[in-house]
Amino acid sequence: MRRLRRVALLIAALWLAAAAGPAWSQTAEEWFRRGLNAPDDNEKIRSFSEALRLSPGAYGAYWNRGAAYYRRKLYDLAIADFTRAIQLRPNEAGIYVYRGNAYDDKGFFDLAVADYGRAIQLNPRAASAYLERGIAYGRKRMYDSAIADYTQAIQLKPNYGLAYNHRGALYQEKKLFDLALADFNEAIRIEPGKSLYHRGRGRLHIEMKNYPPAVADLTRAIDLDPSDVHNFYQRGRARELAKMTDQAIADYTQAIRLKPSENYLYRSRGYLYLGKGLHDLAIADYDRYLRSDPKDHASYNNRAVAYERKGLMDQALAGYLKAAEINPRYALPRRNRARIFWAKQQYDLAAAEYTKAFEADPKDIQSIRFRAQAHQKMKRWEAARADFEKAYQLAPENAAANNSLAWFLATCPGPASCRDGQRAVEHALKAVGLDYQPSYMDTLAAAYAEAGRFEEAAKTQEQAAGMLRQ
Repeated sequence: MRRLRRVALLIAALWLAAAAGPAWSQTAEEWFRRGLNAPDDNEKIRSFSEALRLSPGAYGAYWNRGAAYYRRKLYDLAIADFTRAIQLRPNEAGIYVYRGNAYDDKGFFDLAVADYGRAIQLNPRAASAYLERGIAYGRKRMYDSAIADYTQAIQLKPNYGLAYNHRGALYQEKKLFDLALADFNEAIRIEPGKSLYHRGRGRLHIEMKNYPPAVADLTRAIDLDPSDVHNFYQRGRARELAKMTDQAIADYTQAIRLKPSENYLYRSRGYLYLGKGLHDLAIADYDRYLRSDPKDHASYNNRAVAYERKGLMDQALAGYLKAAEINPRYALPRRNRARIFWAKQQYDLAAAEYTKAFEADPKDIQSIRFRAQAHQKMKRWEAARADFEKAYQLAPENAAANNSLAWFLATCPGPASCRDGQRAVEHALKAVGLDYQPSYMDTLAAAYAEAGRFEEAAKTQEQAAGMLRQ
């Protein structure tokens, strides 16, 4: 879930807190005021540092400097300042929330939860502390605890749109789509001008496969915040899934314009370019993406597909091999390499790749069937029959496995011992029963012929031809 967090300085409150601390020197007080009014965080940090040099016990200066460090994502420095402020004022609830935020953003979720819990002990009505602890629980995948905290935040602050949004996102994670939709609707009702909430509901509609409302919500999110790359990315996803390919490419392209360093966008756009046959553009996008993630086996495979379609077989073979080496359990690139070797009539290499594909995925009966066909090409009749039998044994209710075995038993051009008309009819009938299609009827006709049932063979062949004509 994407975080929405702001560190507000609460200048008046902090000024009062600072004034209630140790006596300031006049110069220190001037530096503190200068820090409060500074135009940027660098100047704030310099001013508060000067104030602390002159008045080391100035609680408010630690808090404010810590907040400036936090905004600059200098989390260790922020945590140090917040910790010093806590040492000076251990019973101030707000500072625990600030330090919890810094811990959370560094990935120290247990420390963050502890700080939010201390803030809640000190101020049980602090809705924001429940919200932030819910965020930390969510990052720990403790969804029920997070939902409970968001619910408590809503009870304390009924118009807390952000709490509804975050709870809706976790309901979505738990596949409780009706509850999620109700929460996103409520968040939008409370604050209709929040881009984040429309994007959240749009993502939910994507997961629910409601693509038109997803596009509508994400378009609204873009209208509210056209500078947010995630709005365009999510609308691109919705349009991609809705088969609006050109519009999806346009969204991914705009997202790239907004933030060219987000490399996952190139992978998404490259996939669509590949589907449209724009192979050079697909290769360029996958090149860019793989420089950032050289371990993405699927992208190596897809780029190799583009190379293959361009006729660059050496690059394709190398890409498929790289994908298979990165993920040895990924059978697809091995099958793709086998297909290229088959086209080159290098059947021994094709059979070897199908073997590796099956080793990668022992449920991959397709590779066993194709290896059997490679054995046939090399006139290895017994090996071919063994593979066709194996495919059937692995998936006895698979139409293709039954049909392949039946075709071999009916038409094997090798010695007569590799044919068996009776079994061919048995498996061909089963294949047709599982999937009524012309090619399987053609196999049944061949099986009848091998079994000497010529009248049935002729009738079945005529039916297969009629199906093809239709």
